[in-house]
Amino acid sequence: VDTDDRQDRVIETDWTAREALRHPVSWLILTALGMGGFALTGTLLHRVAYWEATGMSPALVAFGTALDPFTFMFSVVVFGVIGDRVKTRYLGLFGGLGFSLSMLPMIFSTGQTYTIFVHNIVWATAGGAYITANNLIWPNYFGRRFLGAIRGIVFPVQVAVTGLGPPVYGLLLDAGLSPTTLWVISTGFFATAGLLLFQAKPPQRKVSEQGTLSDGGAEGHGADTR
Repeated sequence: VDTDDRQDRVIETDWTAREALRHPVSWLILTALGMGGFALTGTLLHRVAYWEATGMSPALVAFGTALDPFTFMFSVVVFGVIGDRVKTRYLGLFGGLGFSLSMLPMIFSTGQTYTIFVHNIVWATAGGAYITANNLIWPNYFGRRFLGAIRGIVFPVQVAVTGLGPPVYGLLLDAGLSPTTLWVISTGFFATAGLLLFQAKPPQRKVSEQGTLSDGGAEGHGADTR
């Protein structure tokens, strides 16, 4: 077999936790998911008080918020099917940009009834893509054999960053920052998270001249088939 052909031949394999965490793409993914989770929890906890402050009735807020989980159920099913057919990073991009789009009714709302419905429907639709990308990206990129060890390291970090969203948002509100400004911040975080996930191309190992596997380094990206 020609050496050049052998070097270009990609072998799918399972990455150990050490190998995965040494690759820059794993930190790119973790940064993206951390940013998205931070904005998500911060927005979720404080949006109800914001709607009530705009003059919406508790019944309207309750009904509008109920659209979120109902829409999300269908969205997860749809994107679960789509996730087997498109690149995972495309789902991440759609989820991040979808969350950003859902914030626009919040930013420009002055209490109009339709804004709460538009926000929750778009938010939940984006959430289906985002959670599907979150669930698929680690096994699709690094295999399943050592997935427990990989997730055991990255998940606590992701949860810790995500958990900072509500208290940081609360502190900013107490400091006098307007809710609208917070929603603009959320929009930026979501968009950045989506773009980072889109940039996170899956790593590929190639056969070296000695026939061994290598992680390809920072440039070891290839075509995303999942």
